[in-house]
Amino acid sequence: MLDEPTNNLDYSALQRLEKYIKDSRSTFIIISHDRKLLTDLTNKIFEIDSDKRSLSVFIGNFEEYLKEKKRSKIRQYEKWQDFRDEEKRLTVSARNKYEWAEKGQKPKITDRYRGNIGLQKDRSAQVFHRLAKNLERRLENLEKVEKPKGKLPQKFYFNINRKGEGRILKIESLEKKLPNGKTVGPLSFEVNLGERLLISGPNGSGKTTLMKTIKGELKPDSGKITFAEGLKISYLPQDLTALPGQTTLDLFFAQVELPQTEGRNYLARFGLKEEDVKKKVGNLSPGQRSRLFLALVMAQRAECLFLDEPTNHLDLEGLEALEKALLGYRGGLIAISHDRQFVQKIGFKQEIKLG
Repeated sequence: MLDEPTNNLDYSALQRLEKYIKDSRSTFIIISHDRKLLTDLTNKIFEIDSDKRSLSVFIGNFEEYLKEKKRSKIRQYEKWQDFRDEEKRLTVSARNKYEWAEKGQKPKITDRYRGNIGLQKDRSAQVFHRLAKNLERRLENLEKVEKPKGKLPQKFYFNINRKGEGRILKIESLEKKLPNGKTVGPLSFEVNLGERLLISGPNGSGKTTLMKTIKGELKPDSGKITFAEGLKISYLPQDLTALPGQTTLDLFFAQVELPQTEGRNYLARFGLKEEDVKKKVGNLSPGQRSRLFLALVMAQRAECLFLDEPTNHLDLEGLEALEKALLGYRGGLIAISHDRQFVQKIGFKQEIKLG
């Protein structure tokens, strides 16, 4: 039984793990959001729906699961549309019957009650009221179908205020000593608006230390870091458990300038309900913490994103929403990731390989 086995593995360890599973004759039960691993190694998918408190079983690998999920979502949407159309038809028809009863208006042939020929000839107010009541009972007994919805907003995107393409970050001969005695650098590079930079390397090579140094959280041992004037930065850390003991609301409003009502509505769009925003950040689930930080990044309109293993704690919906938003993002992106599908999909043009 493996619970998120790839979250903290580098590429070399990932390859060894996958070879071990492929070569083994044992049965494996795996919890994972690593889409490539799930596609390559699984033959049955168990999906837990936390809202419906249900368990669904899909036969096949992850790609086949995704295809069936898409077909299922289309069927659910069509069923909801049919329900909505029938609900509207019964509501309008009942209202018309009441109006005809009040005005003494004769019904159209297509609207006549076809269940009893005698009633077709009787156009009294009493009959119209009876027909309207029948329609209302059918409306009450109509099986309710909820509109399919997710925990993230349908229109998920990162807006920025800065226009143009120019340079937003310049690194010159940067060096940083690591706790293990090794040194990262010297490094020299630039990042422009719209560019994507990947920091890669085995665990312990200093990726997170380098990212924190570039964004100014740590001081370099030598070299120079220059940001564009007034540049807005957002940072998504890898360790979301090492957060201050603030409530979700406190943390959000400390970093985002929005009215209270608008801010709460903003968090609600990311699936953070009233009871969630009152919790301390450390008491949120990993997925809730990730959605909180995605909400922060989206609300801050940052022009440069620093994302340290952003896919580790996101569910499938969050992963797809993040990737889609980043593909349309016009700001600069610096990311650390071992998620092979994420790296391939984003298409990083620059890469710094450590260690």
